Amino acid sequence: MTLDAWSHDLEAALGHDHAWLRRLALRLVRDESRADDLLQETWLRVLRARPTDVRGARGWLATVLRRVAHDERRGDARRHAREEHAARAEPRAATDDVVADLEVQRRLLDAVMELEPPVREAVVLRYWASLPPREIARRQGAPVPTVKSRLARGLAQLRGKLAGTQDGRASWCLALARFALPAQPSAGGGLAAAAAVAVLVVAGGAWWSLHDGGASARTEAVAGGPPTSEVSRREPLPVLPDAAGVASARVAPEAPQDVVNGRAVADGATGSTARASTGAARRAGAPSDDPAPPGTVLVRGGRTQVGTPFEEIVRLLEEHAELVKSAGGFLAETPRHVVDVADFYLMVSEVTNEQYRAYVVATGARPPLPWGQPAIDAARAEFLTADAERRRAARAEGRDPGERQVFEPDAWWAQHWNEAAWEMPAHDATMPVTYVDHQDARAYAEWAGLRLMSEQEYERACRGDTARRYPWGDAIDERARAATNELGGAVDVHASGSFPAGASAEGVMDLTGNVWEWTDSPYVAYPGWKHRKIALGAGDGRKEIDTPPAWSAERRVVRGGSAQNSALYARCTTRGGCDRAMRASALGFRCAASVDGLRERVLSRIERLVERAEAVSPRSTSSDTEDWRWHAQVAIEFGREARTCLDPARAIGLRRWSTRDSDLQLPGYRVIDAYDEVWLLPQRSGKDLGSLSFSALLVSTVPLQEPRLAAGTYLVTFRGTTPPRVEFRTLDAPDLVATLEARDVSRGLEGTAGIESAEGVLRVSLFAADEDGSGLHARFDLELAEEARGGGWR
Repeated sequence: MTLDAWSHDLEAALGHDHAWLRRLALRLVRDESRADDLLQETWLRVLRARPTDVRGARGWLATVLRRVAHDERRGDARRHAREEHAARAEPRAATDDVVADLEVQRRLLDAVMELEPPVREAVVLRYWASLPPREIARRQGAPVPTVKSRLARGLAQLRGKLAGTQDGRASWCLALARFALPAQPSAGGGLAAAAAVAVLVVAGGAWWSLHDGGASARTEAVAGGPPTSEVSRREPLPVLPDAAGVASARVAPEAPQDVVNGRAVADGATGSTARASTGAARRAGAPSDDPAPPGTVLVRGGRTQVGTPFEEIVRLLEEHAELVKSAGGFLAETPRHVVDVADFYLMVSEVTNEQYRAYVVATGARPPLPWGQPAIDAARAEFLTADAERRRAARAEGRDPGERQVFEPDAWWAQHWNEAAWEMPAHDATMPVTYVDHQDARAYAEWAGLRLMSEQEYERACRGDTARRYPWGDAIDERARAATNELGGAVDVHASGSFPAGASAEGVMDLTGNVWEWTDSPYVAYPGWKHRKIALGAGDGRKEIDTPPAWSAERRVVRGGSAQNSALYARCTTRGGCDRAMRASALGFRCAASVDGLRERVLSRIERLVERAEAVSPRSTSSDTEDWRWHAQVAIEFGREARTCLDPARAIGLRRWSTRDSDLQLPGYRVIDAYDEVWLLPQRSGKDLGSLSFSALLVSTVPLQEPRLAAGTYLVTFRGTTPPRVEFRTLDAPDLVATLEARDVSRGLEGTAGIESAEGVLRVSLFAADEDGSGLHARFDLELAEEARGGGWR
């Protein structure tokens, strides 16, 4: 399961033939882009089958290049023939009736997509997924009456949208009526799609008849639910010409604009953060109606079958002798077990070069090695020239020149990247970023307000409630669904979304093949794993295999396989263990997020604070002792020992993303340019409410104008003095940083904490109660710095 197979000796010996070989490629295909592709494939074949003697390699290189060009022409011809045959075999179904049906479906779905996110999600879950209101309430974190209200509101809005079209109410009734008839499943999925649309129509069959009825009548109709047939329960969302778009919008579609309070807000400039005067608000403990983070879709959780039975691994090794060398890795998949996976958001694609470039530009992080290729090539040429001169001089002086020195691109880039010119190749913008290690991937995710996925989440996204081998089923079918080396021996990374037929039910692309993907899971044994030997064959050919996995909690699991591996390495269950410093040409990542992203961020920040506090020894006699005491106090206040006083679910905060469009026409895909968050975590109870005092933790990634604070982490203490004031202390030093006067103080038995934004001001309301039930409210304003203002908070 090798992730990178570069041979530095061969690279040094043949590097000077690169320009000559490219000219030959241009003469063969007369197209610069195709020539570059031929050249890349040629070097990959050379590195897989290097010659024993490279002194006269030009003729050999030319032969390899011409063979690659011949294979490409033959592959193109075969593909063209297959496409023509498929076109001749495909029945002519584009009749007027079918076109009309597709148009009806499209316009109906367009109307559904225009609903506000929480209403849209409730409608889709009720009438496409056939879930009862109680289950929808559990998934949305809202009361059942709220869900029923959303359903009634959604049907009413759809009625209004369709009745207001040029066709009018009567035309829509007639057009949709035939879809309400029972349909049988078909291979093409057309009848199943019509039946699924009919479910929605039948469920709202009284749309227009209830137009003048009371709200109670509409609610009763919704609560009763749609009449569901076996077809509607078994078939997925209707497949329209833009099937991937429908799938990605199934439960958590990504709006093309930034979102405030669940509504799209445009500011007239593509790619900028939404500007809005509407105040976004968040109450502590309140269920969130926020849509998915940009570039992600919602993957519903559930009881997930993880791993592979031991007996199936044995069969796999018996049937495919070439896999025996990786037996230890395959045994890491055992035993199969069941894991409860919570709902989560997952990126629709692996993180692309253009997405990663936004992070590099914003933070000054190290660019991936391929982006510095011109500088590396220049350094290599200089290195080889100097080495050749050294060897010539040695021979001239009668000395042994010694072995040729080897240029190490990785080592050179690691040392010189911050002083060398670099640029992301424009033609690679929509390809997965590679040559990033685990820390690089985690840093990007943190900057983007996301995180790395766990391997259990990966398997949930691949398999759902099934035990299938691939996101689409058990058959490999690699030529149509995934980038693996069965694609005519090609090992090139493809642009994201190149294989829509291999997408998951939610529209997640390239879970199988293309590049391996980092997870945040340690490479350790599954529960119940046992060391077992494998006996293959019989009689004299019997072979015993005893190669356990190379477990290490310091390593991280990679998933999904790559274009360099066969599809057998790209099954949903395949696990690889990589050192966290690994960087390779077929290793990338994608990001995920929990449904309650704010709580997740709070937990992560608290854990980092605790780690920092515990890193300072209490036995230190240096001048850092006072700093240690400060950090220890923070750990006591907000760390493991203070969990009785803290509840991450009580966190209040606002978040926003600035995104832009891309040339990659992949549904739900977005490029994140910036992420901001401001949140507070108040104490569960005040320790000294009698003296009107309690504390909270403040984290802000943006600077504040009033009080004047840089982005950072602060301990906030409210003191009920006259006048009442709020103190802010940075957790990086024990010095008092700023004081702010509270605008309102009150006592009461009940209260809520919350935060809302309006016109560059974040209005904060904190509440704490002690054991005897008395409570204290404190309210104050945080004024954003000029460069941090704008809308988009949610």
